[in-house]
Amino acid sequence: MGDLTGEGRDDALLVVDRARGGMASARHPLEVVLMRREADGRPRRTAANARLLSCGPCATTGGWLRAQAGSFTVVDAGAGEMRAEYRFDYDRHARVWRITHVSRRIVDPHTGHERQQELSVRDAGGASFARFDPARLPVFDGEKNK
Repeated sequence: MGDLTGEGRDDALLVVDRARGGMASARHPLEVVLMRREADGRPRRTAANARLLSCGPCATTGGWLRAQAGSFTVVDAGAGEMRAEYRFDYDRHARVWRITHVSRRIVDPHTGHERQQELSVRDAGGASFARFDPARLPVFDGEKNK
C-alpha cells in the first residue's frame, strides 16, 4: 500500500495467482493488479498486468513490489539467476502509470560474474503499466556491464 498517484490517498498493488493449487504457469500467470482509492474512499481496480512476474516450473517466489509517492516498482527475481526491476511513474495528465526505468541483472552462479543493463524511459518505450510487456524490451545480451 502507498500513495501511488501522489494525491494523498492510500492505493494498493496486489499479486493475484489465479492458478488452482497456487502454482502459477504460462497458462495462469501471476497478475499484478493496481487498486486506486477513489475520492469517496473506495478502492477500484484501475489496471493489471500479467507479464511482469516469472512463473512456471523454473521460477521461484522471489518477486516483490515497492510503492513510493507517485510511483511503484515491480521486482521479478524469480527466473533463475536473472533479476529485473520495472519502475512505473504516475502520469497525471493521462491518469496512467508509465514505465520509466528498467534494470536487469544476471549473476552466473558458478563464477559470480555479474552482467547488468539499465534502460531509460526512452529505451523502455514509455508504455502504460497495463500495456507494458518485458518481451518487447531491447535484447539483454549481457555483454555490457554498467
